[in-house]
Amino acid sequence: MPQFTEHFHDSDEGDESVDAGPTGGLTWDGRVDHGADQARIPLLSSFEMGSTPAKVVTAVKASAYAE
Repeated sequence: MPQFTEHFHDSDEGDESVDAGPTGGLTWDGRVDHGADQARIPLLSSFEMGSTPAKVVTAVKASAYAE
C-alpha cells in the first residue's frame, strides 16, 4: 500500500502535472500505511466504529466468545 497523499502525481508517460487526488493509506481517511498499524486502532473508538465501550461489552457477553 502506498503512503497516503492528498495529491498523487504519477504518469506512465512522464507527465507529472496530472493530480490524481487522494491515494494510498488504509482506513477511510488513509491515516495508516500498514496493516499492523491499522490493527492497533481501538475497536472502542466512536470515530471508527460508532460504538461505546458498554455496547462492545454487551455484544461480547451475548456472543459465543463470552466464555
